[in-house]
Amino acid sequence: MVLGAWHRWGLDPDRGPCCPAWTQRKLIFENRPLGEVAAEFNRYNRQSIDIRSPELRSQEVTGVFQANDPDSFMLFLAKIPDVNIERSADNRSFVVTQATAAN
Repeated sequence: MVLGAWHRWGLDPDRGPCCPAWTQRKLIFENRPLGEVAAEFNRYNRQSIDIRSPELRSQEVTGVFQANDPDSFMLFLAKIPDVNIERSADNRSFVVTQATAAN
């Protein structure tokens, strides 16, 4: 897998890349599958994110997230139609599902 510069560098709209994104605790994604984004959040946090829907895992997103703020990522996911997010009783994980249309 080849990682793009957007994985490693923060972006300043006026000057382009300015510094490594990880030094600012930012996760920057461009057209990346949600499953990959969740896995990256899992690397940086004690709370795990488990996206159970294969369709949702493969949905591509672009965005900048705070690496140490999985709640903000959950708010982002909650805006996707038919997404359901459950937090475990011990607050150690999130389970994310998406309802499918009935045939």
